[in-house]
Amino acid sequence: MQILVVKSGYLSPELAPLANPNLMALSEGVVDQDIERVPRRRMLTPTWPFTGTLEFTPRAFVSARAPFAGEC
Repeated sequence: MQILVVKSGYLSPELAPLANPNLMALSEGVVDQDIERVPRRRMLTPTWPFTGTLEFTPRAFVSARAPFAGEC
């Protein structure tokens, strides 16, 4: 078995044919991709995606910056 580890795989697309399957390791660090692990400081709640039961009701409105009918 051979294993090739690349720190920033997306920067090396020419290595993609060598990887079958291509696996991505989510590791802790400055740019953590696992958002559940990111500390939540000074965050107002509810905030998506941290609140799993967040309900959203869309509403339509006309922006004050929207051009009037006939103007373009």
